[in-house]
Amino acid sequence: PWIPPAPQPVAPSPVAPAKVVAQAQGMGLTADVSAGLRAGATSIAGGIDYSIASMMPDTSIRLSGSYITGDTVKAVSLGVGAKYALTMLKSSDMPVDLYVGGSVLMPVKVSGGQTGKWGAEAFVGGAYAVPDLGTLFAEVGYAGLKYSSTKAALKGISASVGYNYAF
Repeated sequence: PWIPPAPQPVAPSPVAPAKVVAQAQGMGLTADVSAGLRAGATSIAGGIDYSIASMMPDTSIRLSGSYITGDTVKAVSLGVGAKYALTMLKSSDMPVDLYVGGSVLMPVKVSGGQTGKWGAEAFVGGAYAVPDLGTLFAEVGYAGLKYSSTKAALKGISASVGYNYAF
C-alpha cells in the first residue's frame, strides 16, 4: 500500500504592524498654546482642534483665540478654521508631521474703543511628537486683521511656536 508523506509544518504568516493614529485613543481633541507673530504683531494664542477624520480624512476643525499687540493696537480675536495633515509626505526618515490650514478671524476686543471688523490667516506647519510629553509645533504663514473702519488692516507674516496635547 502507498503511504502519503507527512505534511510539512506551515510557518505562521507575518502579522502586519498596527497603524498608529495620533488621536485614536482619545476623543480627537487637541489643545494648544503658542507665541510669536500674527499679522506682523506680537501674539499669544491658544486653541482647540477637533479631528473630523471620520468624515474627511486628515482634517480637523480649529477654534482659536489670540491676544495681539502692536505699535498702534492691542486686540483680542477669535478664529474658526481648518487644518489638513499632509500625510502623503510622511516618511520614517522625517519625524515631523506637516500640515496646512487657514482661519477666519474676528476681532472681539480692540484698544481705543475701536470696533472689530474681520481677519484671515493661512499657514503651513510642522509638529514633532515628544514621547510622554506632547507635541511641539511651528507654523509660518500670512495674516490680515481689519480692526477699525478708519485705519489700515494689520497685514504681515505669521510665525509661531507652541505646544499641544491630545486628549
